[in-house]
Amino acid sequence: MTARRTLLLLALLPFGGGCSLLREAPPKAAAQGERPATERAEPSKRKPSPPSLRAETLLAPLDDAPEMLLEQEIRVQMSAKALAAGAPAHIPTLRAMVMLAPGRISAVVSAMGLTVWRIEADRSGIRETRRPELDPRIRAADFIHDLQFTYWPLKSLEAAHAAVGKVVEKETGATRRRELWSGSEFALLSVATRAANRTLITVENRRAGYCLQIESVP
Repeated sequence: MTARRTLLLLALLPFGGGCSLLREAPPKAAAQGERPATERAEPSKRKPSPPSLRAETLLAPLDDAPEMLLEQEIRVQMSAKALAAGAPAHIPTLRAMVMLAPGRISAVVSAMGLTVWRIEADRSGIRETRRPELDPRIRAADFIHDLQFTYWPLKSLEAAHAAVGKVVEKETGATRRRELWSGSEFALLSVATRAANRTLITVENRRAGYCLQIESVP
C-alpha cells in the first residue's frame, strides 16, 4: 500500500480543577451532664460521575489502523489554563516518524536533533522510552488517542467513544473536520486539509490544554 504522511500527537495530563470549602455553623453546646445527640447523616445526593475522557478509556482497536508511514513537523501551543498549572511555556518544534499498520503503532519523536521519545503499541499494550527532560505530563496514551482521532476510520472512533459522547465528522472540499462532544462539552478537534504536496493538520485537545499545528509532507 502506498505510504502517506500524517500526524503526531502529543498530549498532556488533564489540568486544573478546584474545590470550594463551605463553612459550617458550629454545633450547639450540650447541656451539662447531657451527651451530645448523634445526628444521622442524610444520604448524600450526589450527581452521577461524568464519563471519563482520559485517553486510556477511549482508545480504538489497533487492528483498525490504516497502513501508513507518517512524517511530521509539529508545533505545540499550550492553553492559558495548562500554563497556569505548570505546563512548559516553550516547547521546541518536534519532528515525528510514525509507522501505522493493523495491530501496531511505532513512533520516534525528536527535538533539536535529539531523539526524546519512542513509543511502541500493539495488542499486548503500550511501551515507551523517554529522555528525562520530557515533561511527564506528555503521555503515550494521549499521543495515540490524538493520532487515532485523525486517521482511524469514523466507525471505529464512533464505537470507541460511544460511552462518553458523539463524534461528528464534516468534509468540505479538501478539508475534513472531526469533533468529539461529551454532552454539551467540546473535548477534541482534528482538522486536516490536503494540499498539493502536504497535509496541514490542527489538533485541539481542550481536556489536556494544548493545540498542535502539524505540517505533514508526503
